[in-house]
Amino acid sequence: MVVPAQPGTSGLAVGRAIVSVGNQYRERPLRLIDAEGLRPGAASRLVRDLRAYVEQGGRVVTCIDSILTHPVGLEVALAAERALLCVPLGSTQFSAARQTLERIGKARFLGSVCTRPAGS
Repeated sequence: MVVPAQPGTSGLAVGRAIVSVGNQYRERPLRLIDAEGLRPGAASRLVRDLRAYVEQGGRVVTCIDSILTHPVGLEVALAAERALLCVPLGSTQFSAARQTLERIGKARFLGSVCTRPAGS
């Protein structure tokens, strides 16, 4: 699960990079799920689909919007085994990152990755 630390930013590029590198080392490919813009009510279905895929031996990297502005992604984040906080350099407010960690649960996070701001 890739979660942006700051509202209005995306972790999709990070998710794509993880899948690209991961697929070089796995027999069965990683699957990227772009769940940014997830509509209200769609989270439960996505969680069911992801669990079914993982139970069959698949691995998934899912990208969601900031849960601070799109709380529908929180259900997906809480269903994930692990999460990675995506922190855009120079634009992330510490309070937003902290709130994201607290709502999803600090123990669920593997760590964070810093990215360049859009247009850099």
